[in-house]
Amino acid sequence: MKKQKSRVRVLSEAEAQKIDVQTQYNTIARAYAAAQEKAVRLHGDPARDFISHAIGMIFNKVVLDLGCGHGKDLVYYLERGPQKLIGIDSSEKMVDLARMRVANPIDVMLGCAERIPLPDASVDIVTSRFVLHYVPNLDEAWEEIGRVIRPGGTLAYV
Repeated sequence: MKKQKSRVRVLSEAEAQKIDVQTQYNTIARAYAAAQEKAVRLHGDPARDFISHAIGMIFNKVVLDLGCGHGKDLVYYLERGPQKLIGIDSSEKMVDLARMRVANPIDVMLGCAERIPLPDASVDIVTSRFVLHYVPNLDEAWEEIGRVIRPGGTLAYV
């Protein structure tokens, strides 16, 4: 029996641009979560350490994790006693994974940085890691972050 060669098709630049980030992460959500967790176990998590240092104490504060992915950071933040923790991601599959990790899954929602589904001045702290480089309109994202964060609030991103 002859072995069939697997064929890999390389996308053109135009084809690749049509595949949006949401579609990509919907496709790889579980594999991405497993790979990221393994990498953190093996190598630590300097990005989380940086953000944790930057935001300081979050006890009794409202925290938004913008681009929460599979929710591992949500669990980390929950252990630090925020008043409320909100996770937003643009991938339905990532939101599903994040909701499985947290006690109040209703606070994990589908959304994007350019249209954050929260009221004005409703959060004390916004965190975001490895997300903003995917945002098509960064100016809109900065405006939205500025809209939802309370005066004197904190933004920490990687």
